[in-house]
Amino acid sequence: MLINNSLTDLVLLQSTNIPLDYIDSIQSKRHILLLYEDIHLARLVMFRFLKNGLLQGERCLYAMDDDPVEIVLKMLSYGISLSYFQSKQLRVHSIHNTSSAKEEILENARREIVKLLSGFDGSYRIVSRVVPNIDTVNGISAEIDLERQAHMTFDGFNGSIMCPYDLSRIEETRRAIWLKELRENHHDVIYIPRSGQAGVFFQKDIPVFR
Repeated sequence: MLINNSLTDLVLLQSTNIPLDYIDSIQSKRHILLLYEDIHLARLVMFRFLKNGLLQGERCLYAMDDDPVEIVLKMLSYGISLSYFQSKQLRVHSIHNTSSAKEEILENARREIVKLLSGFDGSYRIVSRVVPNIDTVNGISAEIDLERQAHMTFDGFNGSIMCPYDLSRIEETRRAIWLKELRENHHDVIYIPRSGQAGVFFQKDIPVFR
């Protein structure tokens, strides 16, 4: 396990707050951290988050370092209508940021963010992480800088953002520090372990990671 027993206990205590129930309950804009060990369950959560937004007439974006063709096919299999792609209400974008120096990573990421948000009028939902190489100190440090800035200015956003992190890919020598920073710069945390005992934690309830 990548986290301590206090989180496991809290998952059991909050068994009614399972991720899909939480996703369906969202009424206001949220900055959501998705920590996962099971990519298949994580995608169900991401796709449900976006599909709910689409049904409410929101513009939606999926921007990660995945193969966009594969993601579109998986979304179609999940039940997201092709019409959303045709109308551009839903966009799938592949993130590429191969820089190694932190300042270069940040500069490229900020350019990417401006490009991704262009034309986003009205309410929206976004699933994204703009720095792929979170397994390096510079990569995860840059990503956390961006998360911190987004969280501080979140009142100026016009939608909800879900930020997915594969726990096994987070730089391991300072993982406890990275996780602490991440949880402090989001409103809520969804945790999806391999065990299947997924949970949702709100800022006041989030336990300490190690």
